[in-house]
Amino acid sequence: MYRPEDRKHQHRKFCLSATATKRGQSDCCCHGQRRFKTRVKDASALLDYGFSHCQVMEDHTKAKDIGKIAVTKGKKETVSYQEDIPAKIVLVKGSKNDVKKQIRIGQVKAPVKKGQVLGYIIYKRGDEVLLKKPVKATESVEKMNFLTSLTRLAERYF
Repeated sequence: MYRPEDRKHQHRKFCLSATATKRGQSDCCCHGQRRFKTRVKDASALLDYGFSHCQVMEDHTKAKDIGKIAVTKGKKETVSYQEDIPAKIVLVKGSKNDVKKQIRIGQVKAPVKKGQVLGYIIYKRGDEVLLKKPVKATESVEKMNFLTSLTRLAERYF
């Protein structure tokens, strides 16, 4: 005979969340199981699997890789941004060579505010985007006024 009160105890499981760091790589897992020893054993196996089958790819995009970023109609002709943009991606071992990096900087028009996103560094494997890192302005650039425009024009032609 079915009794509703039996059902609530029948499927009760407890959860174990575990994290570990090995050779600079941190992994985590969450596992549900009724018995404590089984939870610990399975969580340990999941972490071991992650460490043996995954790797962390680190990349640094330097300002020299991107070049100058021009600002149209700004008091300054260029805007500064981070000198070093670090990225970390967790990959299946052996698939590091499949990752391609693209630098996409949009047209930047004044005014530019400090912290504004100027473009992105995109890490892709095929059509799949793995990571998208923003390139941010480290300074503000005001919009060009008439006097700045006239001075710049005079510098170019005289």
